Amino acid sequence: MAPSLEGVSSSEVNLEDVLTLANKPFNVKLNNKHISWNYKKKQPFSNKEKKNWTCKNKVPIEEVIAVEYVERASKQTEDGDMEMVSLNSSIFRLHIIKRAPKYVWRMKAVELHCSNSAQCALWVDTIRSLLEKYTNRPKSLLVFINPYGGKRKAKKIFDEKVAAIFDLAGITSHVIITERADHAKEYIQSRDLNRYDGIVCVGGDGMFAELLNGVINLHNTRMRVDLDDCNSRLMQPPMRIGVIPAGSTDTVAYCTTGINDAVTSALHIVVGDSMAIDVCSVRNGLTGKLIRFCVSMLGYGFYGDVLRDSENLRWMGPVRYDYSGFRTFLKNRSYDAMISYLPSQSLQDNHHPGLEDGLRCYSGYAIPSPIS
Repeated sequence: MAPSLEGVSSSEVNLEDVLTLANKPFNVKLNNKHISWNYKKKQPFSNKEKKNWTCKNKVPIEEVIAVEYVERASKQTEDGDMEMVSLNSSIFRLHIIKRAPKYVWRMKAVELHCSNSAQCALWVDTIRSLLEKYTNRPKSLLVFINPYGGKRKAKKIFDEKVAAIFDLAGITSHVIITERADHAKEYIQSRDLNRYDGIVCVGGDGMFAELLNGVINLHNTRMRVDLDDCNSRLMQPPMRIGVIPAGSTDTVAYCTTGINDAVTSALHIVVGDSMAIDVCSVRNGLTGKLIRFCVSMLGYGFYGDVLRDSENLRWMGPVRYDYSGFRTFLKNRSYDAMISYLPSQSLQDNHHPGLEDGLRCYSGYAIPSPIS
């Protein structure tokens, strides 16, 4: 079947052809939203045979990571070595997302053989033009790696599991290895971040909190927002923050992707997935002065002592919290605290403002914008 492409100049794409996959002919279709390939075979003799030979695949374009040419030709050099020869390929490889159980994402490669190089170029160019329309996908990322977090494997995780995925998706990564506490926060507050589409932290919840505070402080300072005034309305930073889990608990990764898996998080970043999260400001009770922002949790007393005691036990990994928690429990300390709050005015009618539109409601204060 000759390739047919309708509406190249418009937003409608309709490309259909018979291509070869694993030495079998497949009817491959492409439109603005999906690419599908179905096994093409002559009419079977029975329904049982038809069922056995059915092979259908349909993938949303938004879950296509990349498409590339496959060059198979090689020649022998004068030294006797084999080298690849550049040629007009008639094979292209489609990299797509494969959804596994328990929120795990993996990458799958599908090689499709065309009848000639012109046909192959048409498919590759068309798919790439569709991917370019997803403007939410990052092209340039600032990556911070915390080599001391968790089991101290952040750099290895990025190099072995994440870097290749970013490269395949055409993402340029500027990598910074942090050397001390607040290194990342100080860096982003002293640099022009306009050339980046997002910031990625490879580490745990502490690394994410550091970047979060840096981004919010930087943007609101430039917008002349008084962060020490509890009545000030915070401005939502346009910069997005991505998380590659490499810490001990990885609470933020669990809450955003459902699992602490580096490859899954990297693929979510590549396709431009984002979600708004609630941000809490911690202030001095007497002056209202800002102490810091937090997202995952805020601890006082017993839990604070557990975290402090576990800092020197990072080599133990997540189990250090159990060990420190047991030691702190045996000390049997007591903690004094007073909690005050403003009840919602609509509490009597069981209506909670802000839940329907995704915004947090601060009773007595202006409703702030969500921080992505």
